[in-house]
Amino acid sequence: MKQMAQERIEQEIIAAILMWPKSIGDVREELRPSVWLGKNARIIGAMLDCAARGVEINLDNVLVISKVSIGDMPLVQGTSLDLRVLTKMHAEAVVNSKMNGLRVAINSKNDAFENLALATEAVDESNAIIHSFGRRGKQLILEDYLTFLAKMVQRQITRYTTGLPTLDRLLRGGISDGSYTLIGGFPGIGKTSVLLNMMLAQAKSGIRVGLIEGEMIAEEILLRLQGIMTGQWIDDIETGRRADWKAELMAFCDTVHSLPVEFSFPVQRSNESLSAEIVRLAEAGCRVIYVDYLQVFATKSGAAKDEFSQIKKTSEMIRSLSLRFKVAIVAASSLNRIEGSNRPSLQSFYGSSGLGHDASVAIALVPVDTELGRDPVQGAMRDVVFDVMKARNAMTDEFQVRYWLQTQKIGEVIEAFSSPTQPQLCLTDGRYDGSQEQEDRKD
Repeated sequence: MKQMAQERIEQEIIAAILMWPKSIGDVREELRPSVWLGKNARIIGAMLDCAARGVEINLDNVLVISKVSIGDMPLVQGTSLDLRVLTKMHAEAVVNSKMNGLRVAINSKNDAFENLALATEAVDESNAIIHSFGRRGKQLILEDYLTFLAKMVQRQITRYTTGLPTLDRLLRGGISDGSYTLIGGFPGIGKTSVLLNMMLAQAKSGIRVGLIEGEMIAEEILLRLQGIMTGQWIDDIETGRRADWKAELMAFCDTVHSLPVEFSFPVQRSNESLSAEIVRLAEAGCRVIYVDYLQVFATKSGAAKDEFSQIKKTSEMIRSLSLRFKVAIVAASSLNRIEGSNRPSLQSFYGSSGLGHDASVAIALVPVDTELGRDPVQGAMRDVVFDVMKARNAMTDEFQVRYWLQTQKIGEVIEAFSSPTQPQLCLTDGRYDGSQEQEDRKD
């Protein structure tokens, strides 16, 4: 678009305000009569005066207050351009005019100190004009706040259950629209199983979810899902040890087919393929998208510094897409090696000290020793602490879950009902104490 001269732009702004008087409220902070030309400055000053006093902005009132004649009013019609666009063009025209004036003045003088003073004055004036954009008075701030609250009330941010009561409580009801959750842990701690349990809890409640799997093949994921959903031991499913294994398998397949779950197993594991799959699942209506796991999709590089940069880039991309599509994205992440008895922190996510700060929610899975004498990593069960280190607009705390390796189920330990020999757990389908596995095993 060809740049308008400053005077022409001012005439367009005046005509636009006369046509839509209420629009002046959107730009009154940017309208500075001191930089307007001639009688246009008096006219725009009169309009601002009317707005400040609550007087109707019409031709008669503007003529009286500005003390200009009808012949001085611009004869142009209102432009189709937005008033904000016009005021920005006006500011650019004013700054360009000042810079041109500065060049002429400097070329006509030989005094370096005087030239410096002229340059400083021009820069200060230009900065004042530029910084007026984005500056809002108290009234505008309050009006924007009312608009913000109206939109929030109308939208009513949706939250999706995680299947873990304490985590839902900390997150004020569950994972929210537009959030980015990082779940970090060491190899074998149960990150993938946590994602699958959460995904199933949401799918069973009718929420459309998606899984982007970058580490395991489809058969491995379905095997874990069958263990979680049926309570059958994984090795029993693999060997067909149960008498009615065919009927159970068909029932499982029918159930998965009916659930609102979308699967993605990208052949190419890269930042670009992950981005494309997130977009595809979001456009397919998925409200929560799970990524397993973050680091595997970062573009590979020989140098550690470049690798960390790519991981950070992938994390920032996930955050951007969660906001763009207003979907919740949950990504598993590796953790850096921690020495001694130190606990993970926001800086412990592998790849960049800033990963934890990208996320809306950051959780670390930490193994714990128990009085039962089981090895927390090698035993049939793993007791794991969910350390909610960061939860934007929610609460942080930690709580304990039990991870049953035979079935891949995750259950929250309910301390009030637990004993050292028979702790009770809360799963997505009610209370669970582990006895069902034993009964299934006997069959």
